[in-house]
Amino acid sequence: MAGRSQVDVALLLGAFGAGSMVVALRIPGMLENLSDRTVMLAGGAALPVLLATMGGVIGWLGGLLQWLALLIGWALLGAAASAVLTPSARLLRRNSSEESRPAVFAAQFSLSHACYLVSYPVAGTLGAVLGLSTVAMVLAGLGLVGTVIAGGMWRPVTSTDVTRMHRGKRRRRLDAMTRRDSPASTRRTPAAVRLWGSCGPRGFCDGTSQADSSVR
Repeated sequence: MAGRSQVDVALLLGAFGAGSMVVALRIPGMLENLSDRTVMLAGGAALPVLLATMGGVIGWLGGLLQWLALLIGWALLGAAASAVLTPSARLLRRNSSEESRPAVFAAQFSLSHACYLVSYPVAGTLGAVLGLSTVAMVLAGLGLVGTVIAGGMWRPVTSTDVTRMHRGKRRRRLDAMTRRDSPASTRRTPAAVRLWGSCGPRGFCDGTSQADSSVR
């Protein structure tokens, strides 16, 4: 990289890993006060800025100053990448059911590797032809486009969304209960289940509806 030795490349990768580990260890505490969307989009926005900065460092600086800037930049790149990747598993689990979870994780794996299929050849081919400084700018542009698309498609969660999500979970839970073998007195039609939900309008949270309580 930038005419440096293989040892220097290993040190840069170590700096990247150190930065990513610092953020990964801090993510659980951060997510107690910030949403997944805020953390991940912040990391996504930081990546193209840092890549463009690294392109300038490679093109305009030299000697010890360039080396120190590269070490710091790669550590920050690792931190930004970790902010994007670390919460992703939790996000996928939260937005999938047990039945759909394997398909959701498989789709995420396929999509991410499809992006690698584009970005890796671009980085290698253009890096060899145009130089690292130029290809860093190109990749920064790709990263910026991806971040803008993600920010536009991933809207913030509102209180209405949260309420709808909890209602959906309660409905699925009670539907599962009605499918199990149970005494006839506790089984009700799906229509009643959909009408009252798992807790009912008067707070019956034992898996019965208001109709059940009136029977008793």
